[in-house]
Amino acid sequence: MYSNGANTDYPAVPRPFSECYGGSGVYCDGAAGVDLQQAFMTLASAKQIAGGLSAGVGVVVERQQLRAKGLALFAGRPSSADPSWGLAVRGGFEWGFSRASV
Repeated sequence: MYSNGANTDYPAVPRPFSECYGGSGVYCDGAAGVDLQQAFMTLASAKQIAGGLSAGVGVVVERQQLRAKGLALFAGRPSSADPSWGLAVRGGFEWGFSRASV
């Protein structure tokens, strides 16, 4: 299992003489930012199928959540969290073509 994410935060700076018509913030909608969260969990198995050749397969379950705030200038959307789930299969081979160990 592993996870990662990113978080940005821009304050609601005043912009009285700009295209915001008296609004504030970097994108004219107050404080702005993005919060991204990702988590992955893999269940995997591998087996040696011949001398020096192994094969493996794994099932990956993923959850991601994105929350953006202060971006109404672009999309007119509220700042709510938007989660999603994913499922994938990974596979691969490993071939040891030399008897020398590293």
